[in-house]
Amino acid sequence: MPRHSNAPALGLFPLVRQNGSKSWDQHLTIQSRRREIGLGVWPIVTLTASREAALANARAADEGRDPIAERRDARLGSSITFSNALARYAEAKLSELSSEKYRLQWVSSVEKHACPKIRKKAVDQIETRNVLKVLQPLW
Repeated sequence: MPRHSNAPALGLFPLVRQNGSKSWDQHLTIQSRRREIGLGVWPIVTLTASREAALANARAADEGRDPIAERRDARLGSSITFSNALARYAEAKLSELSSEKYRLQWVSSVEKHACPKIRKKAVDQIETRNVLKVLQPLW
């Protein structure tokens, strides 16, 4: 029987590297994918603090959220511009296109029509009227 049978399985592990540095690591399944989350360097992050963070991550994953993405987005804040978001999306989208010709056409089209109008605009600030400014000349 486990020592703390009422404690949830948080996947929390101490990690000791070859150079002697120590940190807290969490192994967690997020949206059906096994992920590792770094929780901080010991002794700056205590065992209690790492347990609290691990519990929050586990709750988020149980609710269907991705705590890694949430942490990244919080760190970046609203500074994610359309141009930054496009670069991230293009990584996934371009792999779906069948040929180099189509990949170049897709990038060229977005850069020609959307980027001049909303390149530097924060994604959370893009409104319908901004999208219409991009689309109306194409209609």
